[in-house]
Formats: sequence, structure tokens, C-alpha cells
Amino acid sequence: MNLKICSERQRLLESASNLLVLGGPGSGKTTIAILKCSKETANLLSGQKTLFLSFARATVARVIESANDIIPKESLEKIEVNTYHGFFWNILRSHSYLINPIYPLSLITPSEAAVRLSHVPSAERHDEFKKMFRNEGVLGFDLFATYTKDLLKRSKKMRSLISGAFPIIFVDEFQDTNKEEWEVIKLLSESSTIIALADADQRIYEFRGADPARIGQLITTLNPLTFDFGIENNRSNGTDIAKFGNDLLTGATRSNLYNNVEIYKYPYYKKLNEMYSLKTKLLSGINRVKGSSNWSIALLVPTKKQMLQASNYLLSSKDNLPSIDHDVSVDSEGPSLAGALFSLMLENYTQFDVLKTQILESLISHMRGRKGSSPPTIADMKLSIALEEYLKTGKIRGSRRLALVKEVDEIVQNRLSIKMTGNPWDDWFSNLKLFFDFANESALENLREDARYVRILHKGSSLRESLSAQWRSYGEYRDASLIFSEHIKQENFSMTTRKHVGIHVMTIHKAKGKQFDEVFLYEGFMRGRFVRNPLDLKAIEQSKLLMRVGVTRAISKATVLTPSGKPCEII
Repeated sequence: MNLKICSERQRLLESASNLLVLGGPGSGKTTIAILKCSKETANLLSGQKTLFLSFARATVARVIESANDIIPKESLEKIEVNTYHGFFWNILRSHSYLINPIYPLSLITPSEAAVRLSHVPSAERHDEFKKMFRNEGVLGFDLFATYTKDLLKRSKKMRSLISGAFPIIFVDEFQDTNKEEWEVIKLLSESSTIIALADADQRIYEFRGADPARIGQLITTLNPLTFDFGIENNRSNGTDIAKFGNDLLTGATRSNLYNNVEIYKYPYYKKLNEMYSLKTKLLSGINRVKGSSNWSIALLVPTKKQMLQASNYLLSSKDNLPSIDHDVSVDSEGPSLAGALFSLMLENYTQFDVLKTQILESLISHMRGRKGSSPPTIADMKLSIALEEYLKTGKIRGSRRLALVKEVDEIVQNRLSIKMTGNPWDDWFSNLKLFFDFANESALENLREDARYVRILHKGSSLRESLSAQWRSYGEYRDASLIFSEHIKQENFSMTTRKHVGIHVMTIHKAKGKQFDEVFLYEGFMRGRFVRNPLDLKAIEQSKLLMRVGVTRAISKATVLTPSGKPCEII
């Protein structure tokens, strides 16, 4: 990592006041912050650390990796890098008794919350989470900041303890903080020095409470010394990728030509998949980068549905194009609930009715919670209610529902004849294969599809090691479903330093904080558009910010694919 320490950066390193560090993608904000972290460790007392907070686990992982490269080991030991959620949870799980008599707290994962609140309208879920906390001591991720703020407001001593432990706090992606997160930062600023890193033009989370006024509020409240590294570009230095991203904001892309950004207006082919041009372009990109080691390419799309459509087409061999192996950044709820079922099937069941009941109960949970914060479809909700009634009475009506129960019977019967091997990976897929062999009803197919995206059984993973340990101790995967549940909770706080290698398919929002050798941005003809509502000026501005984030994830080349019959309105 090379960063020129100019006079401004040197002044930043030597400053002892609150700081605001502004700059675009790749301008070196994070790198100079890491160097500042290292320098400040020399002034810490015994037991103190500097704290670096960011939203995305990918960003945190990259910070840890970068810190290992440029900071001496003795300084690194005095730096704590965490997500906002992870930091808030550390406070709440130790001190929540100050605001709630139910102690200790129980954490509800997003997948568990999706099942439990499947009947609750989206607009009412926030209040329902508050009731769960107040009445049961059950805490959801969405309220971490709210209750951390309440705790710190109530206890000046708690604020002093935290600031005593972390006298200097770095807050990354400050422009994306919501009201409660900003309140926490203000409360800690009473005794801690705050160093905020921000880029107003990467503010893509207004839907979760990010405010265009936030940076101004920081300046007014904390009076920080401000540094602006503007359009400096260290990520894709020597390219015009950052220029294209900035031109998007001003509407100048139409009047400029770019060497490292390609705008491809793909044609409509009557007998080919709509994404045919995308796949051919992606194959060309693979040929460009595959000679280098640890190469990476991202395919970024506007919507989750489009992401799964792209993934399925890449995996297929349709249109005489080869299958392309890739990773997909899906939301966790569906895969987590599918994984809960398949971990349960690893356990040592011998009774048909017991296993059948467990599978049906898990299927009901999956149907109700797989869409996360969005409510289940009416059809899924009706089917889940019918299956609940079937478990109580043994009666069910309707040919499709009877067919589903029959398929579950076949799965159970064949599962009872499988002999486990002690290899968690092999045994997991032996169970999954049953859903390919015997499941044709859509609810079971959805379950099977979501199970494809369970990513925590890879070689060397802690879940795999835990399951193997159970086998060694008991000759069976005892408590496999409980072990899976605990690992899912841990996964929400883990900060893996795994590099992005190969092909990755994700929404543009998911790409924030990441970087790749090449990036492809794709929009459909009618659905999955970069600009969802061309008549809404605010929506257009948000689309510009989002596209800028997507394009500037690229190190060497970005390709934007838009239909020739209906090209993107802002490029």
C-alpha cells in the first residue's frame, strides 16, 4: 500500500483535535486513518486502545489486513477494529441491566426475527422489536444503536468508562450514520477524540436513516479540523474510473470519453436470454484478468431478484455459453433458515414421525422468514398455516399440498436409510441430494435453492470443525442444529479477512467497502433499472450516488451494460 505523506497528511497525523477527513473512493482516507491509529498508540495509557468503527464487515476485514501490512505489531495490539453493530453489542450484553431488568439479553438473528414477525406489517416491526426487548429481553440488530444511545444517555459513568478504554475513536463511513448512531458518537465525544472519515457522495443508505445534513451536524457540534483529499485516487490510480464516477454526479459522462470505463448498449436477441451480452462480456473480462494471481471480478446489479436471475444464468450452459462458477452475496435469512433444516437432518434420527415433524416445522419457518424484512407471499403464508394445521390434526386438503407432504415422506424415508460418514461436508450434501431427487413442489425447491448459498461449511470453518468434534466424541452429530444456530449468531459479528477472488455477484449496495480488479454493472430492459423512477429528482440523485459507488469499486476497468432500446437515463 503506497500513500504519499504530503504536508496536509503530515498535519493530520500530528493533530490532537477532533478531525473530519473527507475524500472520494480510493483517496486514501482509510490508509491515513490506519497510520494515525498507529501513531496515537504511543500516547495511550496501559489498557487503552484506539477504536476503529465501520459499517461493513468487508471494510473492517480490509482495515485489519491493511493494518497488518503497515503497522508494527506492538502498535497493532493497541488498536481495536470493529463494526458499529459489534461495538454496540459488546456494550449492551455487558451493561443492559441498566436499562432492562431482564438479564442477560437474548440475541435474535435476522432469520429468527423474520420468522417470528412474518405476520407483522413492515411499518409495525420496529415497535414489535421494542416490545420484545422490554417484555422478554430479546434484542434485534435494528435496535442496537437505539438502546446503546439510551444506555449512554442514562449513565455518565458508562460514557467515561468507554472513553477511558478508547480515548480516540475513528468512525468510518460517517455520512451513512443514522440519528441514533450519531447520538452515540456525540455522547462519546464528551471525553473521546472523534476522527470521522466521510464522503458525502457515497451516501447510499438514506433508507436506513442516513441524512444529507449529517456532515454539517458534525462540523457544528464537534468543530473538527477538516481535511479534504477530494478526488485523489489511490485505488485505481492511472485510470479515469474515479473521473467517470464524479462525472456521473454532474451529468458530464455524455460529453466525455473514457479509457477505463466502457458503456455498452447491449442489443435485444429474440431467441437468446436477456443477459446473453452480459455473459459474453463477463467471459471477455475473465480472459483479461485470469493471467494474474488472485484476480477478482464483480457483477453488480440493482436488485436482489436480478442478482439471483444473473446467478442462475451464469451457472447454466444455455445459449451455447459455458457455465461460470461464482459466489453470490445473498441476504442471510433464506440460507440461514435452510441451513437450520439441513443441520437438523445431520442429527441421529431413527423415528419417521419425529423427523417428519422437525422437517415440516423447519419448512414452515423457511416459508415465513426467507424474505427477511419483507413479508412472505400470501401463498406461502397460507401453505404454512395449512401445514401447521396438518401437524396438529393429520389432515390436509388440496392436491398440491398433499403432493408436498408425500414428497416430505419420501425424503424422510430415504434420510433414515442414509449412513453418516463423519465428514460434515459430504453428509450435508447427501441430505441436500434428497431434495433434488424427491422434491418438486415449489416450497421445497425454494428451500433447496437457498441451501445452495450456505457458505459456512467450507474447509477449515469453525462450524465444520465443531461438527467434526461432535462426531469424534459421540459418533454422531449431536446437537448439530443448536451448533448451527450458535455459529449463525457468531457469523453476524465475524470479520473474516478472506479476499474476494474469482467472480462475485451482488447488488450494488452490497459492494460498498469492497474492491475488485474489474466491475460490471448491469441493468435490465424493464426491471432492475439503475434509475427506478426517472420522474423523481431525489431518486435520480440517489441513483447517481449508487452508480458512482459501484463503478469506483473497480481497480482497472469498469463496464456498464444498459439496453440499447432503453438506455440508462443518467449516462
